[in-house]
Amino acid sequence: MIFLFYMFLFDIILVNDSQASESFATRFQQYHVQCKDITKVNDAQTSAVYSEDPVNVAAVGDYLFCLNKKVNIQNDVGDVNVESFKYVLPYFGMPKENIDSAARECTVLRFPTPQRTAFEMRRCIQKYMVIQLPQGVNI
Repeated sequence: MIFLFYMFLFDIILVNDSQASESFATRFQQYHVQCKDITKVNDAQTSAVYSEDPVNVAAVGDYLFCLNKKVNIQNDVGDVNVESFKYVLPYFGMPKENIDSAARECTVLRFPTPQRTAFEMRRCIQKYMVIQLPQGVNI
């Protein structure tokens, strides 16, 4: 999945892990719905993001870029916020010992468009984890 990521100062103060996880899962679910509506991807396309199924790179890239912007992993021009990237990964089940390695490799990727960068970052982090949706998120 996405990628997709990390501590670029979310709009809440994280009091404890269960509250943080629940809050992130709730927000991520909302972002998923919003980005799906904005980018006009369908459920099969968004589900393919989290599997090895073939994907429409352009459509999924738009969707992932939208999600990345919502969680502050990428800005409007596609620059990557490494701290936000690192912050979000544990919510997707990435082992803590893999986060720095994933950040070093996956946040330096640059492609002609921010959408392609978002897609390739998602592909890159697969090496470090099996992408899982945050607990409580249904896509």
